[in-house]
Amino acid sequence: MSLSLRDFAVKFGSLIQAKVAMGCKELLPIAEFAGFPKMSNIEEGGQDAIKSDFPEGGTLYVDMPSTLRKGAVVLSEGFIKTNLCGGGSQFVPPKVKADVEKLDFPDKVTEMPDLEEYEYQEITYESFDIDNWEMTGVVEYRVVYEGVLAHLSANEPLTNDPAKGEAHIKGLKGGLDSPAKIKKFLTEECLVYAVLTP
Repeated sequence: MSLSLRDFAVKFGSLIQAKVAMGCKELLPIAEFAGFPKMSNIEEGGQDAIKSDFPEGGTLYVDMPSTLRKGAVVLSEGFIKTNLCGGGSQFVPPKVKADVEKLDFPDKVTEMPDLEEYEYQEITYESFDIDNWEMTGVVEYRVVYEGVLAHLSANEPLTNDPAKGEAHIKGLKGGLDSPAKIKKFLTEECLVYAVLTP
């Protein structure tokens, strides 16, 4: 079984190649997943045996909500509203620069996972309105960035304390001192998720 970056683009909710590659590096080592190989060439063998080949095919199911709960820094809704939504509840992504490499959707896929159906949604890729999620359940917000895996292994409270998570994000790089700068960092360098809590 093999998966391409295009397959992971859908699982991670972004077609921006650098973000998908970063997501693979930061999330897959701690991901909760199961493989579903596709069998072919089934032949009857002896009385109690069946021969089969396991060629390329099948898929890898990643439990993204569980993976994100342990592999992404938690943020408050207020932080998302202030820094992504300009103080409101709606977000419209900035135009992606022409020189940014983008992936295509895999065959027969046309949409990204959404919060209502998949219990998580990457929120910097497409527009969203937080108010639309009020009846969905309790939503938490999580961010994945280059180096998050190492930071979380040294500081577990970042996965469950939004105040510590927000202070950590603001201190990641020099200059993250205004909503506009934080928005640029989140939209250009991070995968940011809304995740339903169990």
